[in-house]
Amino acid sequence: MSFVNISHGEASEQNVYPKALDPERDLIIFMVPSFSMEKALELQLPELEKMASQGAMGLINTGVAESYHPSAAYLTLGTGARSTCDDELALALESQEKYQQATGKELYRRNLGASPAVKNGDLALIPRIPKLTEENDDLMHPVKTGGLGTKLRDEGIELKLWGNSDTDHPRRYSALVFMDQKGIIENADISQEQTLQQDSAHPFGVKSDISSYEETLEQSIQQGYEIQAYEFGDLERLTYYGDYMSQERKQELRLKYYNQINKALKSANEHLETHQIVLLNPAPTRENYFEGKRLTYMLIHPVSQQGTNLLTSDTTQRDGIIANMDFAPSILRKTGLETSSQFLGAPMEIIPENVSTNYLEDKYQSMLSTYQKRPALVQGFIFIKIFLMVLGIIAIFFSKNTIPKMDIWLLAIIISPLLFLILGGLSPIDLFPAALILILGSVGIVYLMRTKLGIIETMGLASLLVSGAVILDTFLGNSLLHASVLGHDPISGARYYGLGNEYMGILIGSTVLAIFSLGSAPKRTFSVFVLALILMLFIFSHPQLGANLGGVITTLGVLITISFIHYNEINLDKNKVNKLIIVVLGLLIIFGAIFVVINLRGDTVSHIGRTIDLVRGQGIGELYMVIVRKISMNISLIRYSVWSKVLLSFVGVLIFILLYKPGRQFDKLQHKNLQVIRALQGNVMGSIVAFVVNDSGVVAAATLLIFAVPPLLLINLPLPQGEVD
Repeated sequence: MSFVNISHGEASEQNVYPKALDPERDLIIFMVPSFSMEKALELQLPELEKMASQGAMGLINTGVAESYHPSAAYLTLGTGARSTCDDELALALESQEKYQQATGKELYRRNLGASPAVKNGDLALIPRIPKLTEENDDLMHPVKTGGLGTKLRDEGIELKLWGNSDTDHPRRYSALVFMDQKGIIENADISQEQTLQQDSAHPFGVKSDISSYEETLEQSIQQGYEIQAYEFGDLERLTYYGDYMSQERKQELRLKYYNQINKALKSANEHLETHQIVLLNPAPTRENYFEGKRLTYMLIHPVSQQGTNLLTSDTTQRDGIIANMDFAPSILRKTGLETSSQFLGAPMEIIPENVSTNYLEDKYQSMLSTYQKRPALVQGFIFIKIFLMVLGIIAIFFSKNTIPKMDIWLLAIIISPLLFLILGGLSPIDLFPAALILILGSVGIVYLMRTKLGIIETMGLASLLVSGAVILDTFLGNSLLHASVLGHDPISGARYYGLGNEYMGILIGSTVLAIFSLGSAPKRTFSVFVLALILMLFIFSHPQLGANLGGVITTLGVLITISFIHYNEINLDKNKVNKLIIVVLGLLIIFGAIFVVINLRGDTVSHIGRTIDLVRGQGIGELYMVIVRKISMNISLIRYSVWSKVLLSFVGVLIFILLYKPGRQFDKLQHKNLQVIRALQGNVMGSIVAFVVNDSGVVAAATLLIFAVPPLLLINLPLPQGEVD
């Protein structure tokens, strides 16, 4: 059993998975927007079923930079980094094709001042490439437009591109995937004249010309193209035109188009001895994207493993999930080319597991359920926390009588992250039952504790349960965290693995509070604290566990803060303090070196390791851009995130208590609860560090303060009559 990762189906350091794309075979790529694997399997299309039975399937995260447009998702496939584009900039034309009274070649010359040199076959052009490149150069991370096409062209790897998704205007987004940096695609048939048939009975009066496709396929195989890419846009046209049709007519055409795809695949499947097939939906519609339906499908056939296998990559480290950024690095590795640091994705690999064909659909529905519940549960949780903070202040400063069960409600806040984690194991679950479990579970657990324990002991035990559950789940592969509304979010692509900023703050805060609330002997407690935080450092630094650089720095901040407070209390002389500083700095240097090595060695590299690679490859300027991006994200979260509200409420409570609690009374309180106060001081400092060093520091700081502000209110509360804590 692996110490690092003992989960089922997740990438781990010990596993070296087969390459998804076979370097010994040429590629035939089918890009089919609006394609649904669920629908295709439901229709029992024979070629699809055959491909799935000896293939690898995956859900593709289709995230882009800035505002979403399908063309940006296509562009991201070719750049290997989240890119930006819109319908206007995505215009693609054959060189002699007319658009608004000018040919593609004339528009290209108008915008670039020179005509493209035609080398081989037909030419497709992106005439607005200057503006498209400029828009992507302005992003806060490196994006090389035309990165994949340029690499293939420079190495002499020839490509054939055919097809489009034209509606009442050109939609040739597949050209964005394979263009070079100058916006040129050689050997491309993308016009309606070359790839579509006129037919007034179909959406926008056109349909894919299957005869043209079959002829192009045979010719391309004879000519030895290493990569062929075909775009079938009939389902996409139906999606955009379907509102004008009856349901019966839509169903009729949908069935016809899926059968046409099956026929196209059958032609390609005749060449499996020399070719491998990739079928994907490159981008959801804007409507689906904003409804949270942001994952599309990819199927690769044949692969070396029997059965229906799963795709993965170092980008996601999740079974059955890849990112659109992984497409270009996968093509380059298949062709034997270097994947430079400009490609932020990672090559796709195969997890050899024979799963059912509906496995991914079930997984998708579970993730979608979590995604759709997240806003209501998180916002409700935050509202309740703010409300209880206000009640806590009233109970301490303004209420002559104790507010009934105020301690229970504040303790429920402390243990609530445990219930959020448990809910992940119950997913998919409806919103109302989830909210009920969250509230009643949190209140019920601490209520039972309070029947036997005092406030400090209950606070410590609740924190220990939270910390222990998070650590255990981390070593077991984050199966609960994957489905928690406070955990990973593969649909938005914010984080796929490790400990995100929500549970990073929760783990640090709960661990510190548990140790100092339950410890009795100060020296022994401090020793346990140091050992626990060394474990935290290991978890956050390891690419297969926490994989969170901000967590490493925050943990060090808490460790240093509480260490200096501890040693100040035992009155060390100046020489010993200087030695302590040297030891701390030495540990920081040693741990930093270990951290870099862990994240760069082995076959699996975390996003931290890729950031280090990026800085090494692109220069120190990229580190500056990373810092700017983190600051920009924090500013955005302060303005728009609901987490900023709870952070401000926590800060407000801290300020209020410091201003209105008389100094002598506070000193008395501190003396009575010295160990707890040390934990709160460490967690407050940790929240400051977390806020500064994380790209979503608002979230990390807010969750860490769950284990500082409610405990501070608890130890200030007037005790119920007859209770001595």
